[in-house]
Amino acid sequence: MKNTKDQMVVMSLSMRAKQPKRGVVSGTKGYVEINQYPRATEADITYTASAHEEKHEKITAGDGNKALEYEVADMQRYIEQGYDDGQLQMSHDIARILTSVRTSWGMKYPFDDEK
Repeated sequence: MKNTKDQMVVMSLSMRAKQPKRGVVSGTKGYVEINQYPRATEADITYTASAHEEKHEKITAGDGNKALEYEVADMQRYIEQGYDDGQLQMSHDIARILTSVRTSWGMKYPFDDEK
């Protein structure tokens, strides 16, 4: 897929159980690996200045045991402040893309017929 800024994305989905929850974001200057997604507390960044040179960095944030608390606090902030830093629009965009994919594959939810 490509957006209006000519940025491309590749999405992959595995329906197989017991697979690692891992995200990888790749770019022209390196990549980020996120294990235990979406409850990650750290990510590994690899900078690839050239084919023969790599620099590694680990970033950490939060406490995995408090993940649900973070989600509740974020929802409270959204309700109290009345804005979401653009996240709601992104969620709508993702839902639209996934609905388009489902439709092209002929997949329907049981409640789709109610619309």
